[in-house]
Amino acid sequence: MAEAAVDISIGVTTWNRREMLRECLESIFRHPPPVPFEVIVVDNASGDETADMVRASFPQARLIANSENRGWTGGCNQFARASRGRYVVLLNEDTTVEEDAFGALARAMDETPCAGIGAPRLVWPDGERQPSCRTFPDPWSLLLRGTFLGRFDRNSRRLRRYLLEDIDLTSPSRVDWAMGACLIIRREVFDRAGFVDERLWYHDDTDFCYRARLAGFETVFFPQITVVHHYRRQSARSWFSRARWRHVASVLRLFRKHGLSMRQHSCEVSDGRT
Repeated sequence: MAEAAVDISIGVTTWNRREMLRECLESIFRHPPPVPFEVIVVDNASGDETADMVRASFPQARLIANSENRGWTGGCNQFARASRGRYVVLLNEDTTVEEDAFGALARAMDETPCAGIGAPRLVWPDGERQPSCRTFPDPWSLLLRGTFLGRFDRNSRRLRRYLLEDIDLTSPSRVDWAMGACLIIRREVFDRAGFVDERLWYHDDTDFCYRARLAGFETVFFPQITVVHHYRRQSARSWFSRARWRHVASVLRLFRKHGLSMRQHSCEVSDGRT
């Protein structure tokens, strides 16, 4: 018998964050999309019994239990290849939804033919908006953002442009890229732009949106749709932390891969429906 059609595939990749994942999955099934959907959890060999929790508490979710940690990007690609929906949602386990966010994202994408990737408004638990949309970077903007230099030049025009701080993002808008905590992606994007680059620990979302732009797809920010993001910026820790050096290595690989002139492919932030 043929499998039933799926409209939205929601994928969560996790490692050793069992209780946070529980809250995420509870929120999804408490506010399910009003269309056929599937939820796939990729567990990267967690040592905190995450896989057992998913099997026991969320039998309606499909579990892919890895025997080794393949990283967030590797897990995202496992999910994307295993999914069946016409829309694929990459979701962090440190997110929760309080309304029909995924159904609303799919409807917004249906109404926005130019969009290959859609991003909701990410907010902190207190409701404050996170700066989740950016322009394609140049080396100096990342230095200002990621090092002590930005503390001395907080009003830098270059940094404000990178973070879109002077742009009105109160209506659907085309942007260069958006944080990968929650992205809805047309399946055709994977066919034409490829999958997430597993060599990147950070800026995989920058790279993916950039390759989608080169393949003819826009990234559109939908501020009317909200997802709560319990964000921990690990790469902002000490310069001696593994996360910090992985971030540096990812930045170097990003520019080695695409060159120093990614900004030449930036779009003018504009109405996302045109």
